[in-house]
Amino acid sequence: MKTEKIVSITMINAFMLMLFGSFLSGCQKKTISKTGFYTNFNTQNRTPASFDEFSKIQDPKQVYIYCQLNELNPKKCFDLFVKQKMNEAKSQNITPPDYQKIDNEMQSLNKKLISLVLPKIKDFAIKREEFCEKNSKFYLSRCLNQYTNKESLQVLNQFQDQKSPFNGHEYLYVQKQIESKMKELLVKAENDIIARKKKAL
Repeated sequence: MKTEKIVSITMINAFMLMLFGSFLSGCQKKTISKTGFYTNFNTQNRTPASFDEFSKIQDPKQVYIYCQLNELNPKKCFDLFVKQKMNEAKSQNITPPDYQKIDNEMQSLNKKLISLVLPKIKDFAIKREEFCEKNSKFYLSRCLNQYTNKESLQVLNQFQDQKSPFNGHEYLYVQKQIESKMKELLVKAENDIIARKKKAL
């Protein structure tokens, strides 16, 4: 019985080490793009901010995007990668980027980006609302949301054709932002349909 317990504890410890190792290796990957669409997106329609020393090595927004997509704890991932880059730079004059500041900046940039594609998102949402109101007696939410992934990709691809292309991580990240906004509009659409049906009774 004691032997089985020891083996069980050993297996659990090994599993935890594997998870921790996976976390470290994921955050320490050097496949994060140095720059991308978001790198210069904040400079559009306003005077560019001063280019800090860390950004010359790595755009922190790219690290943020990578960690948001790939890690359960994006802040730890972000801080770990920044620390790695700081150690590689071996310079005392570099100030590491602050996760919360980058997060606030990204939220602002995401709102700006969504505003550029909002008319197209609304077009898809209105068409789904009209179709589901006429054709779905049951499972209204499923009807409204069944094509959000596909339709958000269509919006994204049309936007990318007109603007600078996204790198791989940005593409997935922006698609999630668009899909999230589309689902938000469809929740409102579902409530509106239900209200209209109740009123018609």
